[in-house]
Amino acid sequence: MINNPKKFNFCDNNNLNNNMNYPNINQRNINPNNQNQNLNNNIHYNSDNALMTQNKNILNSYEDIYPYIKDNKFRITFITQKNERKHILIPSSLRNSELYYIADKINNPDFFEYSDVKYIVLIDNNNNLFIQNDDNLIGNYINDGSQIFIKEKYEYKTCYQNEEMMNIIFKSDKEKKIHVTIPYNITIKNLIKAFFNKIKIPQKSQKYFSFFSNDKELKLTDNEIYNEGFSNDHVINFKTKIVKNDSNYEYLKSNCPGKKMVAFLKDKNGKRNLNSIIFAGTLQQIKNFYKELKKYLSQQKIEFEGAPIIIYPDPIIFYQKNNLELDEKNENTFSSYGIRNDFICQIDVKIDS
Repeated sequence: MINNPKKFNFCDNNNLNNNMNYPNINQRNINPNNQNQNLNNNIHYNSDNALMTQNKNILNSYEDIYPYIKDNKFRITFITQKNERKHILIPSSLRNSELYYIADKINNPDFFEYSDVKYIVLIDNNNNLFIQNDDNLIGNYINDGSQIFIKEKYEYKTCYQNEEMMNIIFKSDKEKKIHVTIPYNITIKNLIKAFFNKIKIPQKSQKYFSFFSNDKELKLTDNEIYNEGFSNDHVINFKTKIVKNDSNYEYLKSNCPGKKMVAFLKDKNGKRNLNSIIFAGTLQQIKNFYKELKKYLSQQKIEFEGAPIIIYPDPIIFYQKNNLELDEKNENTFSSYGIRNDFICQIDVKIDS
């Protein structure tokens, strides 16, 4: 918060940068053989009950973010570049791509729908290794008790030397406020870029934002200097809205947890060319996907009979088949059936006689 304009150097940053600082992971490594010794040296308990109470409190500090997945859970601590820590329980069966989905949400919770997982890299503290964003099991890289650093690669840099600065308040329709420090003499384009840099929004998602100052809409393409009565703590209102795609389906990451997959909708009997797609996530429950599918078909005024069938390649070996009949009560995830890539969803479409 800036109460009075001051002169100082200002840098706004928005380029890929692989040299940003993150915690020294070598200094944070823990030797399991020394844990008991360190515990005895640093903590003195009056009774066994006190130790049991502390252990219970530690376990309770880990949030189970996927309680519907009944696998063994790892206790994981994510650490952001601001040194914010999030303790969670995650299924040991997760893939690295799904771990990135979780990290992206933790790194930018307020604007998760508009962030891009491509702009973060995960580093495992225990092994001092980069974790690739792929479909390998997380157990190949991390284990129970791992600390994972979220390193940001997104940076845009425009420096203003010895400029008069002021504070601008961007306020959403939900009353969330973002404070951005900018020079008085700045174009609307760079003003909005400074905002996007602050909340870590990549260019492809910026089209979902709109800005208003004194009932006048501000455009990202406007290169005019904005000096129309701007003062310190000036308020700019902004709105966000995911734009539906050509097939009229609204994709939300929060509705499709995990790795993003495309579901190609096909008429089972080939009588109608649907030519439509919707989306799914590897950690999405089958019942929730079915709900989204029915909602979409209803919007398109498409009636169907029976249960839709998912056709997918490379099933996990013990299923011995590559199709799955959708059940609106099925609480399992796509990933539990080995479905981790795009698939076909066959529908028995009703045809008017």
